[in-house]
Amino acid sequence: MHQLLNLTMHIALLDEVNREINRSVLFLTDLQQYDRKEFWTTTSTAGDCEDFVLAKRARLMDAGLPWQLLLPATGKIANGEGHAVLLIDTTFGLQALDNLTNEILPWNRCSIIDWYGYADPSSEPMLWRQLLPYGMRVPHRKPLRIKTGEDTQAS
Repeated sequence: MHQLLNLTMHIALLDEVNREINRSVLFLTDLQQYDRKEFWTTTSTAGDCEDFVLAKRARLMDAGLPWQLLLPATGKIANGEGHAVLLIDTTFGLQALDNLTNEILPWNRCSIIDWYGYADPSSEPMLWRQLLPYGMRVPHRKPLRIKTGEDTQAS
């Protein structure tokens, strides 16, 4: 069992980093910046949601937090767009740092309602793992729906 981040001891740091990155980084898509659909990079000036995630992760690691507890995660938000947040594995469960809000929220209350997965730092090379069973949505945001084999074949 791995160690969890004591949320009570680190909430001020998480709040400071989340707000600072959200305030200081200009949102620009990868197409606008790099003329590419996807390009993940740590930024200090401009980027899209996954660049915010990597910037927050780098800042928290620089502050001494264990990289194993800082999990980039992806999914879809209510309008159907893909989105990324940084999940922090804490004593109060997974908490999300999201560029769409300055609040630190439990994973199931952040902007993502349909989870793809999270980067598992314990694997080498880093693999992506499912947060919820395929097709399951966050219960409080949308009705629970499990995709069947027919749904998968139709898409």
